[in-house]
Amino acid sequence: MNETSIIPNFLYFMKKYLMTRITGQNRPLFIGFSLTDRCPFHCRYCSFSNRTQDILSTVHVKHVLDTLTGLGTMAIQFTGGEPCTREDLDTLISYAKGKGLRVLLSTSGFGLKEHAEVLRSVDSVQISLDGPKDVHDYLRGDGSFDWALSAAKILKEHGRHFDFHCVITKQLIPCVKDLLAIAEDFDTSIIFQPLWEKGMVDRSRIEDLIPSRDAFGELIDLLIGLQEGKTPVGNAPYTLKVLKKFYAQKPTRKNCVAGRIYFRVACNGVMIPCIRHGFPLDPSWGINLIDSKTEKVREYLRSLKTPPCIDCLQNSIIELNAIYHFNPQMLGRALDILKAIR
Repeated sequence: MNETSIIPNFLYFMKKYLMTRITGQNRPLFIGFSLTDRCPFHCRYCSFSNRTQDILSTVHVKHVLDTLTGLGTMAIQFTGGEPCTREDLDTLISYAKGKGLRVLLSTSGFGLKEHAEVLRSVDSVQISLDGPKDVHDYLRGDGSFDWALSAAKILKEHGRHFDFHCVITKQLIPCVKDLLAIAEDFDTSIIFQPLWEKGMVDRSRIEDLIPSRDAFGELIDLLIGLQEGKTPVGNAPYTLKVLKKFYAQKPTRKNCVAGRIYFRVACNGVMIPCIRHGFPLDPSWGINLIDSKTEKVREYLRSLKTPPCIDCLQNSIIELNAIYHFNPQMLGRALDILKAIR
């Protein structure tokens, strides 16, 4: 997104946002769309590689995008699994851009070089990077680090905006400065996301990955301290403080933006408020966008009552929540979110 387009997009967002707040009507302004559950890697904290969920056809994905834009969606993040494993990714990105959507891509880097040309139209890319080579490959599989850096080099050569996304593990903490140095070399930022096993994978598989509360707290303090100068740390200071508080088991309760202005669409076309509310997906919690006409989806949005949630550990949700609830520490972040939904 160029700077001249920020103001009209901001005004459009504020109009939709204020209508949501005033009327209480849920509007899917931001969508995380899983194009596939397929993934070539076997990350220790993830179960995607073990799933066999069928994916939507190109025609059905376009249908979902038509429905979402008709409902006022502004930005969509294509994720997975690994979205670059879809041969039609270029077609889907081009179609979404043609619908006026801001398109973001979340990837491990695998296969991204096959889609290098269409990436010129993508607004932002998020590359998973969980540490220097030995740590990243330990967590995600041999060769995964090279794929991530190869993708970063391609994006930098094409002049595309991208940042790194790092899952905080016990293995990362001793070498976090090495990871920050990689981000500095690419002149980009890195978003730190706590490991959160809630319903996503058997906890016994990740016991050796979970940092202690003290170690996690010390890392967050380090990241906050680094933000006093020029730093590649991409999390907002407010967000880091919320993460530390939650990890210390001192969460607060608030009404979440999930189910209000943010939704997830699974690779089978089911739209739900949040992937954290039960896994695998409970069909009664969402609506199938393939089988439902737009008016039925509107009815679903009107009737949806999301329960009050405690602060979660998802960085983007924390930021959107803070903006949604007019937190003065985060209002300035609204323009950044319009540039890149993480």
